[in-house]
Amino acid sequence: MKRYTSVLTGAQAEAKAVDLANEKAQALYNCQPFQKRRTAKLVDGHWVWNDGRSYGAGDIEATVKFAADGTNPEVTVNLLDSRSRQY
Repeated sequence: MKRYTSVLTGAQAEAKAVDLANEKAQALYNCQPFQKRRTAKLVDGHWVWNDGRSYGAGDIEATVKFAADGTNPEVTVNLLDSRSRQY
């Protein structure tokens, strides 16, 4: 029997991506800076979402990618520090 999966809507993909990005940011940097304001885009059968926010002396950026049905998420969150280093 063939199994059918449903494709998420853009709004569902955006909400899922924001939740995943905030979950990872919380684990790494003890914050949840991302909000629903950037749309997710369906690219080659995968939802892709990214956002960046100022955070302290730098910026925090997230990229989330998952299958059209919401499975197999890949989440990257990076803190970019703009302070100059003193050696």
